Amino acid sequence: MTIARPGLGHERQRAPQEPEFNLADRLRKIRHDVLGMHQSEFATHLGVTKSAYAAWESGRTRPRDVVQVARQIERDFDVAASWTLGTSESEELRDDAVAAADDDGDAHGGIPEWTLGWRLQRALMHAGMRADEMGSELGVTRTTISRWVNDHGAPPRAAYVRLWALRTGVPYSWLSEGTVTSEPTDGTHPDRMSTDSQIPDNSS
Repeated sequence: MTIARPGLGHERQRAPQEPEFNLADRLRKIRHDVLGMHQSEFATHLGVTKSAYAAWESGRTRPRDVVQVARQIERDFDVAASWTLGTSESEELRDDAVAAADDDGDAHGGIPEWTLGWRLQRALMHAGMRADEMGSELGVTRTTISRWVNDHGAPPRAAYVRLWALRTGVPYSWLSEGTVTSEPTDGTHPDRMSTDSQIPDNSS
């Protein structure tokens, strides 16, 4: 028996949207993945209190001078200021940061890579879903979801990623590879999958 999933028909009417990593995501990526620092340590390097930095990383507030923070991160940790600012910032702010880096002779800082786990997390936030809700949707444990979003152990199989894209309304190609194409590389469109697929949790 096929069980109707609430709201799925409405979701299908909308084209998948590519989520955008924001400043809070980028700061957390730099601190956690690139530098391996605790919030208090990174805050000290940036010359702010832990609580102030925690508010930046949670997205509750933003630095008063975003460009200056991006320049400092590039100067001290070799992460490109333009990457820290990202596409969510205005062109003027990003251009200012790049020009300032040129003046300092350091315009080519590193570009951190968004992993599958980060894209899975961003897709959940994009859809306003919790990890346990996604676990219920896919028929896997919360522990399995936690491993996937933190890039621990084996990554999810393609079938899980397709369903994750379908449930969160993001392009499958963006979720699986970080790019957006009209069709997934394997020729399977996530919207054409059965809505009552039951996939066993073989990754535990």
